[in-house]
Amino acid sequence: MTLYLDSAIISEAKIARRFGWVKGITTNPTLLAKSEFEPAETLQKLREIKCRTILMIMFRCRIA
Repeated sequence: MTLYLDSAIISEAKIARRFGWVKGITTNPTLLAKSEFEPAETLQKLREIKCRTILMIMFRCRIA
């Protein structure tokens, strides 16, 4: 089983990384908006934590 942390909160990512059972991090614009940093800075800080995978999920809804 592979576990990913779904967050953009740096402190949460650091804790999960220390536990050692999280393979990577997924995030999206809604989660990035909750970060105390700008989106680009948040993604850079998440990358510095050195989880194996960071996925940024973008989606667009169009209501007709």
